[in-house]
Amino acid sequence: DDAAATLRNAMTLRPDRPEIPIALAAALLRAGRLDEAQRQAAAAATLAESLPPLAAQAHEVAARIALARGDADAAGEEAEAAHAADAGAPMPQFVRGRVLFDKGDYDGALAAFRDAEDALPEGGSLPQLRLYAGQTLTRLDRYAEAENELRQELDAYPHDLQAYGALALLYRASGRDEEIDDVLNQLVATAPTPEGYALAARLWSTLGERSRAEALRSDARTRFRGDPSLALLGRDGRR
Repeated sequence: DDAAATLRNAMTLRPDRPEIPIALAAALLRAGRLDEAQRQAAAAATLAESLPPLAAQAHEVAARIALARGDADAAGEEAEAAHAADAGAPMPQFVRGRVLFDKGDYDGALAAFRDAEDALPEGGSLPQLRLYAGQTLTRLDRYAEAENELRQELDAYPHDLQAYGALALLYRASGRDEEIDDVLNQLVATAPTPEGYALAARLWSTLGERSRAEALRSDARTRFRGDPSLALLGRDGRR
């Protein structure tokens, strides 16, 4: 919410800068405020029509918003627009993989994610591409390959909190419980915020470690006393 408020203030000062509504759309997507995020992404795309790199970014975030809404057709259209603005952006392949992943077609999803990886320019990356490739490989019980993908995601995007969670679940699935502690400690160290603590607590709960989860919630309530983001810990945080 603080980020969104700051970005809105920036927009009043520089309404001609498309990168501001792009960032605002991404922040709203992360907050789950999808209708407003969609409006900001559309506004950014209009502002960036003559600026291909920024237009690609605007359409990319619009595609991710459409995926979050479960609108595969809109996601595909936005992905094609991103690719048209920047041929190095393999969003069509990524979106195809996401749609297949959500349907449970993991073989098809993996093929699409591999196509996206192959289409990346040398040294290039795409947020969450290797995250979803890793999660897909985990579903296929190909744990060594999955770990490699997730580690590459974290190398490129060390603040991708989902990747830490995916790695912890991979270690549980592959019987490497001794490594889960390190991953979730790293998550909290990377994001020493209510969001980071809340995700780590949810993961410990998912893994059946309720006492570890409650210890993190208690620590977060002490560290961030009065912070409205503590709502992320959930209503059950005190039980």
